[in-house]
Amino acid sequence: MKTRTFINIGVSIIVGFVVMFAAIPVSAGDKIKFSLASEYPDKHPTIKNGILPWIDDVKEKTGGKLKIQFFNPNALVPAKDAYAGLMIGAVDMILTPSQQSARGKFPLSSVALLPFMFKNANSGAQTVWELYNKYPEMKKEYDGMKVLFQWTSAPFEVHTNKKPVQSLEDLKGLKMIVWTGELVGIVEALGANPVEMTPHDTYLALQRGMADGVICPIAPMKAFKISDVTKHHTIVGIMSTHFYAGVNADKWNKLPADVQKVLLDTTGRNMVDVAARTLDDGDKKDTEWMKNKGHKFYTLSDTEKERWKARIQPIVDKWIGKMEGLGYANAGQFVKDAYTLGVKHSK
Repeated sequence: MKTRTFINIGVSIIVGFVVMFAAIPVSAGDKIKFSLASEYPDKHPTIKNGILPWIDDVKEKTGGKLKIQFFNPNALVPAKDAYAGLMIGAVDMILTPSQQSARGKFPLSSVALLPFMFKNANSGAQTVWELYNKYPEMKKEYDGMKVLFQWTSAPFEVHTNKKPVQSLEDLKGLKMIVWTGELVGIVEALGANPVEMTPHDTYLALQRGMADGVICPIAPMKAFKISDVTKHHTIVGIMSTHFYAGVNADKWNKLPADVQKVLLDTTGRNMVDVAARTLDDGDKKDTEWMKNKGHKFYTLSDTEKERWKARIQPIVDKWIGKMEGLGYANAGQFVKDAYTLGVKHSK
C-alpha cells in the first residue's frame, strides 16, 4: 500500500511538472530558455569550472538567443526521475548518471561501472565517448534525446570515519554506503555490507552513525560535506559511474539551426575533456585540502590489490553473460574494448 502511494505521489509530481512547463513557451520572440537539471550541485568542481562557464559561453556565442538555467539536484525534478522528466518534457536538459534514473534502459552503458576499469576520470570519459560513437547498439540506448557528451566520475575510493582500510580483512563486516546498485555486488564480494542511498543523504547517515563509511569518488565529497565525517581514505579505484548530458528530442528539434550548431560546437569531445579535467583537478585539490586538515590517505599494495581484483572478477564474467542473454553477442569484445581503452587513456 505504501509503495503504491509513493508511486502515485511520484506520478502526480511529474504530471504537475508537465502541466507547469507546458504553459511556458520554449521561446519568447528570439529568446529561448532552457532548463538544465543536474545531478551535481553548483559547488561541484565540474559545475563551477565546467558547466557554468559553458552556459555563459553558449549565451555569448548565440548572441543571447539561448539562455540555459541551471538547477541543483532535486530543485526542478527529483534526481531519481531525471530521465522520465526529460522524456516527457518537464525539463529540457539533464546531466545525470545513466544507471540512476532509468535502471535497465542503458545496459551497455553500464560497462563503465565494471570494477578496476579506470585510473582517473580522463580515462573513463574518453573511453565511454569512444564506445558511444563506435557502437550503434550503445547509441541506440539514447533514443528520444540528443546526447551532447558523456563522461564518467572519478574512480570510487574507500572512505571511513574511524577505522582505516588497508586490506580485505580491514574491510570485512563494515557497513559501507553505496550510491549505485552495481556497487552492491562489488561491496558484498569484498566482504563488507552495502547500505544503498543517494549522495545527498550520505552526510547525515555518516554523522548519525548509520554506516562506517562510503565508497565514492573524492571530487564530490566536499560539495556533499562527506569530507566532514570521514577521515581515512584508501585509494583503490574500485569503479566509476557513467554520466550523460541529454536534451529532450522535441526541444532539440525546435531549436534554430544556428543555436544547434553552437551547442554541438561547444560540446562533444570538448566537454568530455572539460568534465574529465575538472574531476581530476578537483580530486587532486580536494585531496590536498583534506590532507592539510589531518585526513589520512592509504594505497593498497600491488599484492593486496590483486586479492581485491580476484574477488571481483566473477562480476565481470556475470555482466558479459547478462549482456549476451539480452542479445548482445559481441558483449565480450565490448568489455575487452572498454578495458583496453581505459588503459590507453590512463597514460
